[in-house]
Amino acid sequence: MTIIYRALKGAPLTIEEIDGNFKDLDTRLEVIEEHTLDEGGISEILLDGDELVIQGTHHNTLGRVRLPMPQFSGRGAWETQQHYNVYDLVRHEITSYLCLKPHQSDSFEQERDYWQVLWQSPQTENNSSRLPLFIKSNLPSPEPGAIGLLIDDEKVLPVYADGKAWRQFSDHETIGE
Repeated sequence: MTIIYRALKGAPLTIEEIDGNFKDLDTRLEVIEEHTLDEGGISEILLDGDELVIQGTHHNTLGRVRLPMPQFSGRGAWETQQHYNVYDLVRHEITSYLCLKPHQSDSFEQERDYWQVLWQSPQTENNSSRLPLFIKSNLPSPEPGAIGLLIDDEKVLPVYADGKAWRQFSDHETIGE
C-alpha cells in the first residue's frame, strides 16, 4: 500500500485510509527490525580531495560526504581603512596572510590575531617578496602548504598545493584536470 497524504488528496482522510497508513508504516518497520545490517561498522574515514570517504570493515565504501570549500578572495597589499572578510588574502611586507575574522583595518600590528600567516618570503639580499612563478609543465611536487602563481593562457592564477595536487585558490579546481 502507498501512504496517502491529506494535502495531496485535498480532503480529510477516511478512517480506512488512516488505518492503512499505519499498517503500511508498521509493515515497513517490521522489515527493518527483522533484517540486521551486515556492514560490520566503520573501519576508517579518509580524506579524498574535497570528500570524506567512510569505509566499512569489509573494505566497502559506506558513503561519501563533500566538504564545503572556502572561497578565497585575493585583495592584494594590506591597506588601512579597508573592510576585510574571512578568507580574504593579503600581502603585508614580505608575508601573505589569510583573514580569520571580519574587521575594519586600522593598524596591522593591532590586528595580528585577525590574520594567519600563509606564506613568508625568504629574506634575500634585496629583500624582494615574490611568489614563485609556474607553468603547468614545471609545477613541482605538490608539497602541502606550498603556494605560487601559475601563468595560464595569458592569466596569472594564485595556486596552492594540498599534498596531492595543485589547486586554484578561486575555485579549488585541480590544475591540469
